[in-house]
Amino acid sequence: GNLGQARGAISNPLDQAFCLGSSGGICGLYGLMYASLVRMGNRESARRIFRGMATMTIASLFIESVSTWSHIGGFVAGVVMATLFSPSYKKNYLMRRKNSTEYDPAPRDFRQAMGFGMMATERG
Repeated sequence: GNLGQARGAISNPLDQAFCLGSSGGICGLYGLMYASLVRMGNRESARRIFRGMATMTIASLFIESVSTWSHIGGFVAGVVMATLFSPSYKKNYLMRRKNSTEYDPAPRDFRQAMGFGMMATERG
């Protein structure tokens, strides 16, 4: 979010508006979630996140007191952080087998978001 605010200040140095809010950080979390979903192979959920971010950005263009660059900068920073620091994911096909003894330790809410059999690896 702060990178986006700095970009907005550089692009329009005559604007003396003060930026305050948490929306840039929230957009950073959206970027983190988007990149993680793409890495997991959950493209449909990633598309939903991206569409929501695009809608919010387009709507902020029509509201004068909203820093659009803060939203865009937060999203991009979240994607960069996820790309650099998030784990890789692999699909555990053993859990899908009929007589498998594999155990899925994840709670149901986690599975609904991540997908069945999706497990984080160390780093790869």
